[in-house]
Amino acid sequence: WEHRRYEVDRKIIQVETGTDVGEDYSVDFLEPNYALTPESEVLLWDWRFKTGLASKQDWFDMNNPDASKEDRQRFEQLQSENSENNKPQNRLLNILASNGSN
Repeated sequence: WEHRRYEVDRKIIQVETGTDVGEDYSVDFLEPNYALTPESEVLLWDWRFKTGLASKQDWFDMNNPDASKEDRQRFEQLQSENSENNKPQNRLLNILASNGSN
């Protein structure tokens, strides 16, 4: 649908202005919003994450359905880096390590 709409918009611009915007012209249409309040949306996604029905990648895809492959890969890489940095500390190993250095 977006591609057909793009061609219609492009033709309208061409007829109305007498110029062709060319192949580089792009349009990013808004995605439909199903009238959730921000609080309801947060609760819904939180529930999906906790129950394993959705991942952060699912959230990204839902909010960025026309993201490029590179954008998706960047998001995946950021999530991977964040999970590496936020790994829970092993308290027992930390205690043993600190006792061994005394």
